[in-house]
Amino acid sequence: MYFNFFKTLTLCALLVLMLSCQSDREVAATNRDLSDIPDQEGWNSTIVSTSKGKLSSKIKYVHMKRYSKRKLVKFVGGVEFEFFNEDGDYTSQIQADEAVLNENTTNIDLTGHVVARSKDGIQLNTSSLRLIQNQSKIISEDFVRFITADNDTIFGQGFQSGRSLKNWTIKKPTGVTQKKLQLDFRDEKNTN
Repeated sequence: MYFNFFKTLTLCALLVLMLSCQSDREVAATNRDLSDIPDQEGWNSTIVSTSKGKLSSKIKYVHMKRYSKRKLVKFVGGVEFEFFNEDGDYTSQIQADEAVLNENTTNIDLTGHVVARSKDGIQLNTSSLRLIQNQSKIISEDFVRFITADNDTIFGQGFQSGRSLKNWTIKKPTGVTQKKLQLDFRDEKNTN
């Protein structure tokens, strides 16, 4: 009787050991790549940057994930960037569903519902926008809707301007204006 019990127990133990063993390939497949795991996270916070003692920018976010090895910071769930001039005066803001900050270049790629506004009442709507920090420039290659301070609406495919939404260029523009316009049409064939 003891022999049968011992034999049954031994068989059960061997069966459990055999079933619980995994090959190296199976173990490697279940381990996640550590570069996909953020090494820092933050929720519902504000980051403030200064230059020469003056406020230069603020970042308000819902969820931030920093990947030090990849030199990336991801903002998800909503993010807002506020920008200030050399005197610390507010100039513009950009809101987006998500953003990725490249720590090597300090460029920021914003996606989702992206809205940029200037202190002068100018507004830009698009689905993606890149902020090129070292040039204080914003660009988009996607469809844009641009509303001027005079409530003129211009649509286009592609946009470029300064961070404060001044000196802007819209590619392939169409639009609506509240003003009377004097249009000069030139016949390109008869330009002598």
